[in-house]
Amino acid sequence: MLYFLRHGESEANVLGVFSNRGFQHGLTEKGIKQAEECREKLSSIAFQAIYTSPLQRTVETARIVSRGKGVEVQVEPRLVEFDVGVLEGRGDPESWQTFSGLWKEWFLQNNHHARLDGGESLEDVHARFFELVEHVGEQQQQDPQAHFLFVSHGGTLSCTLPFLFTDFPAEIIRSEPLGNCQWVTGFLQGDQWYCHRWGQTLLHELPSG
Repeated sequence: MLYFLRHGESEANVLGVFSNRGFQHGLTEKGIKQAEECREKLSSIAFQAIYTSPLQRTVETARIVSRGKGVEVQVEPRLVEFDVGVLEGRGDPESWQTFSGLWKEWFLQNNHHARLDGGESLEDVHARFFELVEHVGEQQQQDPQAHFLFVSHGGTLSCTLPFLFTDFPAEIIRSEPLGNCQWVTGFLQGDQWYCHRWGQTLLHELPSG
């Protein structure tokens, strides 16, 4: 089983700024509490590996969630939030309007080549993210009972997982956006990935046996 976890509330979330590079804007006190509560909820899961985006908010979340599990957190650049280029560090209404325009290009006009100046296209994000999932998927095939945790970001998870999972209801991205420290679970059946749960919503039953 794969677990895709969004980080706890960060300073960037509170400030409303794009902070997708470097190592800044860590967890707020609320975010730390969310990560601690998440650790308790996942306490019964023995993860074979825990991977985290290199940004401060995800690293801090992963370290909290991993406490007591005896598994070293591995920093994995392919899980980073997608690069918004010239919008980095901004938080003004115009920048968010520009960002919304990019999102519409990707999902309403199916222009996966679109990018902001200095940023990533949807194709770029997919290439790095799916490369990692494919690598872990090979380990999953060898040990179907193994569990893997990926600590990442709302943007990256929302623009990749709908394309990873078979029979995935894409509208859930808009109707039930992932909150801080909510997670998605997915399982491999044959050569296809299916979404078991998106947050609190059950999408596919686990295969028997």
